[in-house]
Amino acid sequence: MIKSTYHFLHKTTIALILILFVITVLLTHKYTLVFLAQNFLKTNDIAYSKVQGTLFDGIILYDVKYKDILHAKKIQLNYKLLSFIKFKPIIKKIQTQQLYINVDKIPHTNNKNKFALIPFIILKLKLNKSKIIIDKKKYRFDLEITNLLYNNTFNTNNLSIKLKSYYANAAIKAKIVDNTIIGHSDDVTLTNEVHKRYLNFIKALPPSLSVDLKLNTEEISLQTHLPSLQLATKNDLGIYDQDLNIKYDIKKKSFFARSDYTLAYQNYLSTIHQETTFNTKGEYNATLNVALNNFPKSTPFDCFDANISGNPDYIHLDANSSDFFLNISSNDYKKYQVKVKNEKLKLSFLDSLPPRIKEHKIAFNAYSLVHISPFSMNGVLHTADEFAHINATFKYTPQQKQLAAQIEPITKTDFYKNNNLQLLSPIAFNYQEKNNNSIIRINANRLQAFIKKNEKNKLEGYGNFASARFNLNGNINKQMHINLKLYTSIPSIKEFLQDTNLSLSDDKTVYDGRVNINSNIHFNEHLSINSNIKAPFLSAKTDSQNRYVLKDVLFKTSYKNKKIYIYNYRLHYKEQKFYSNKISSIYIDHNISLHIEKFYVYDKLVLRGTIDPFKSRMKLNLHSDKFSFHTHDIDVKAKTNININVENTQKQLIDGNITLLEGTISYQPQHDYAISDDDIIIIQDIQKQKRNNLFLNLHIDALKAINYKTKEINVQFIPQITLKKIAGEKVKLYGKVIIVDGIINTQAKEFTFDRSELIFSGEKHLNPELNIKLHFQTIDYKDIIIRISNTLNSPILIFSSNPAMSQNDIMSYILFNEPANTLFDNSGATNKTSINYLLLGTGIKTIFNQTTGIHVDTLNILNNENGTLGYEVGARLNKKIRIVYKNDITSSMILQYNLGRSLRVDVDVHDTGQGVYFIYTKDFKGF
Repeated sequence: MIKSTYHFLHKTTIALILILFVITVLLTHKYTLVFLAQNFLKTNDIAYSKVQGTLFDGIILYDVKYKDILHAKKIQLNYKLLSFIKFKPIIKKIQTQQLYINVDKIPHTNNKNKFALIPFIILKLKLNKSKIIIDKKKYRFDLEITNLLYNNTFNTNNLSIKLKSYYANAAIKAKIVDNTIIGHSDDVTLTNEVHKRYLNFIKALPPSLSVDLKLNTEEISLQTHLPSLQLATKNDLGIYDQDLNIKYDIKKKSFFARSDYTLAYQNYLSTIHQETTFNTKGEYNATLNVALNNFPKSTPFDCFDANISGNPDYIHLDANSSDFFLNISSNDYKKYQVKVKNEKLKLSFLDSLPPRIKEHKIAFNAYSLVHISPFSMNGVLHTADEFAHINATFKYTPQQKQLAAQIEPITKTDFYKNNNLQLLSPIAFNYQEKNNNSIIRINANRLQAFIKKNEKNKLEGYGNFASARFNLNGNINKQMHINLKLYTSIPSIKEFLQDTNLSLSDDKTVYDGRVNINSNIHFNEHLSINSNIKAPFLSAKTDSQNRYVLKDVLFKTSYKNKKIYIYNYRLHYKEQKFYSNKISSIYIDHNISLHIEKFYVYDKLVLRGTIDPFKSRMKLNLHSDKFSFHTHDIDVKAKTNININVENTQKQLIDGNITLLEGTISYQPQHDYAISDDDIIIIQDIQKQKRNNLFLNLHIDALKAINYKTKEINVQFIPQITLKKIAGEKVKLYGKVIIVDGIINTQAKEFTFDRSELIFSGEKHLNPELNIKLHFQTIDYKDIIIRISNTLNSPILIFSSNPAMSQNDIMSYILFNEPANTLFDNSGATNKTSINYLLLGTGIKTIFNQTTGIHVDTLNILNNENGTLGYEVGARLNKKIRIVYKNDITSSMILQYNLGRSLRVDVDVHDTGQGVYFIYTKDFKGF
């Protein structure tokens, strides 16, 4: 038994040794590998030029080729043979040289049978200078993987690839987690071909991108950050700080992109969140959420949402915010329907509008049909609000443009209650452009305008507003930069106001004048206007006897940046010239209020303040530390500070002071009209003064005596007066004028002043109290003293002399420079007094006629019962009217009017009463 067992084991051992020997020879002998390669690879259409290695350690194939699908310069495979026995193969190395795979030529199979792979490990996989063809695009790469483990899924922590493709070049470091490649590259560079074909609208691409990659059998995901992208055609439009995430669904063959970025145009910024899906069938859908961060206030909204969807045959876009809705759709990408609608758009985003209009809401809707090729657009527009209705039609083609609009203001609204809109209602506006020639026509009742532009961008036009006419010429370029010369002529302001009904219904003042305005208008992002305003005369006639005329009016002005600049001006009123050669400036705010920063008068007098025309408010200050005022009869230097405050018609306040520094005044009051035979009728035309609420408090003084000098008078005086007025009353004068010294020359006689005063106490009529002291030195050096007291309307004259003389001698000296007893030697005192009175009357009459310019035909010296002197003065104005002023015990005025040869009416007005007398007379001598 033992022997038999021994022989079995011996023979079995020898057999196993022989089998192992044969296997070892087969596994390690190179011809075994050659044999298997020839019988296995070549029979499956796999060609090679040479094979090396053994089945035990691994194989190397050279010049491998499989149809048109695969070829390689070298394929090397090394493994641990014993690991196959454990059903967990360990492949030590897979390496290729110049591997080529054409994925497009791999035949598709419907075999869905799956087979399970046993787990394995590839310690190193290296593909050098490899190339793969996908969708006819070449991808060159070098791939290296270490410790690649398969156990139902692939996993590794070390994968690196250098890729050069049609789209981009990249060096990627990655790992594989459960069949998903997760990688990152700091150096992804898009190719020039991609830039030229797909991204040529971008001016410059970033030199390299940092990209996160995620890839598996279901989807491909890319994430990157783009610092900036600028458009090639518009340098001022760019995308900044963009986070981009792109996913490709392999099964659905669709893309999804999510992006957050900042869109910048010039100085305007907006942040955008965008999500987009599209597939290989051409179907797409995109949503955008846009926030306007740094946009001008004139933008009517600060955010909006948009949705775009479609396919190769259809597109639909919806955009909306809280204030408007936009819809664009097309069924063929050739013809588009565009609709815009709004119900409550607030105009508060327009700063230039007055506050009342800015709070206003406007509703509008528009519809247009747009053809892409050839391009054309036709549409209608309608707006409605409380101010106006606008209906418009428009048409646009590359060769022709048309716009016709009808604007109808709603005249019943409160906004227009103070405006006569019938002058400009309705407004018909028409614009036509063809072959770079365009025409604008405006017809709005009293306003007509015609403007044309030729192919050289030259502008010409003319028109009128009522009787005012204008002509213009200039040019405009493609950037809407405008240069215009505008000439405006108003031949008659009176006619213009009548045609436009601009005069107030209760204002009987008649305005007239002639005005010419030459303006240069420039618009280059901002509006500027330079103007020369000339008016030969401007007048205001309040009644038949009062007419105020300005002559030779000239203003040189400009408007820019909401400011009005007055470079110089001049005008004449009567004999006075007003002017300034210093630049004055006026600012206009968003409420259309005028802020007078500085307005010069005589280059030294400055006006500052604010005028609100809509609220009828005014707050001004007139100030100067020293200014000169010079006319033919006034030459003074003064300083002033006057405040003017107006609140509608309820409050009108003028308060301030004028201090005369030095100067000479030779002003003599003159009448601006003369009385005629018809004055009794014409005088009824004078308008009754309206009640006003003016409060006036103006103080006038002087630092030193001012000289008042005429042909007969030369005095030094100091004013200390205040002009005051309260609402509803006339101006009153308070204070005094101090006459320091001076002389009066008349009839070759000289009267000298001692210190005197005129005292004003605010009486209704100008009637100051008199405290005047005059001296007259006779030819024989006698000093005659004349004291004048009481009031200007009822003066009291007291004569005295040194040495003392009689009243007759004093009057005789004043009139004839001799005493009375020298001229007449009568024994009777009564006769002597009468003769002296006659002489006195003759002398005073001569003085009146020569010094006052009033023709006195009779003057009587009266001897009152109390021994004082009185006088009676008569002057004829025409054949029918004569005035007699009598001053003895009381003062009286008599108006004598002839009704015929024998009948006369006397109207007597005196201190104690008045009366009307009808007088019949036969003798007209002495009358």
